[in-house]
Amino acid sequence: MSPKKFDRDAENLTMKLIPLADHLSMIVGRNQGRFPWGHVFLVRDSVTALIDSGCGIGTLQALKKQHPVDLLINSHCHPDHSAGNWVFDDLPLYVPREGAETHGRLEQLSLRLAEPASLLGRANDPETPRRDGGQRDCKTGG
Repeated sequence: MSPKKFDRDAENLTMKLIPLADHLSMIVGRNQGRFPWGHVFLVRDSVTALIDSGCGIGTLQALKKQHPVDLLINSHCHPDHSAGNWVFDDLPLYVPREGAETHGRLEQLSLRLAEPASLLGRANDPETPRRDGGQRDCKTGG
């Protein structure tokens, strides 16, 4: 895709909102939600919550104008779910405990996802060196 095409798409402030249930709608992601984009969800009740932000910048900007959002929730830390968080940098952001240390940090996330120890089942071994030379800071949640 050429940079000009991308810029033009980013300026296209449209979105497709599909009602799924009372208070819950799906917003169709750019390129029909195919990677590296995805569909996101809007919950409208006493507060308005956006679940994930990887649907495309133009879509998020249209959403922001049409439906003011109170808070942002990321289902997990992959960029296709969190790439547009910066559009809502003035809102509270809720993320799962698992992966919170790499959330929004693309370089750290790539190291975590590509860590050979995790593929070998040694991800929680504090003696397994990290690629950055430090030791792994592991936390388990309940």
